[in-house]
Amino acid sequence: MTLLTTEALTLEVDGRRLVEGLALAIRPGERWCVLGNNGTGKTRLLETLLGLHPPAAGAVHLDGRALSAWPARARARRIGLLAQHEEDPFPLTVEEAVRQGGHPWRRDALGLAPLPDAVAERIEAAVAALELAPLRGRNVQTLSGGERRRVAAATLLVQAPRLFLLDEPTNHLDLRHRPGLLRPFLEATGRGHALVLVTHALELVEQVATHVLFLYGDGRWRAGVPEQLLTRTALEALYGVRLEACRTPQGRRLWYVPDEVGLRPE
Repeated sequence: MTLLTTEALTLEVDGRRLVEGLALAIRPGERWCVLGNNGTGKTRLLETLLGLHPPAAGAVHLDGRALSAWPARARARRIGLLAQHEEDPFPLTVEEAVRQGGHPWRRDALGLAPLPDAVAERIEAAVAALELAPLRGRNVQTLSGGERRRVAAATLLVQAPRLFLLDEPTNHLDLRHRPGLLRPFLEATGRGHALVLVTHALELVEQVATHVLFLYGDGRWRAGVPEQLLTRTALEALYGVRLEACRTPQGRRLWYVPDEVGLRPE
């Protein structure tokens, strides 16, 4: 069973072809990490999978149906996005903002019916997981970038789509909160959800990916399992820089640019 497939998907921005003929099949439990330099189409891909932009060619299918055939609320129960940048046009409290994630699950189209018990439980779980309890009454427009990031992540957890799209989710986060933001999404893949994660953090990819997608920005792409793609030759070709790797005491591999100031090993 597949949650989402792309068929010969082609993405263009301002006449520039970023991705050509992309064929993906994303299944429950999978964690896809999307890698590439800035401007190679990573964000555009997530937004196209969500239906925010039409592809230049090809198609996206969600649960076996064309993406465009899904009503908005039904689509939101199946796929959702943590965008790279948060926009908070209204002075909602953190509590109100997080509750917005439950809207697709209300029993009435106008959103006036009480939230189902399962959604109320997800609200409490997300607030706890993202350490938002002290901020529940705060205006989201007064929060720091990292705090707003955690609110947006909690809102998506409450939405609970079958496929999570995360665009550089640890942006703006301090070291303490980075693991806590990702953990509930990773745990959800163990319950049949799937994850597509855009990131520049190769150490994160090494830890969590079941599949990897490279975007080169000139139409080319490459997809496979980490053992195939997370090699020095493949990564150097993707990023256009020389890379080295070292191991932590726990055995994790860390990639670095040896010529970068401050990163040259002794």
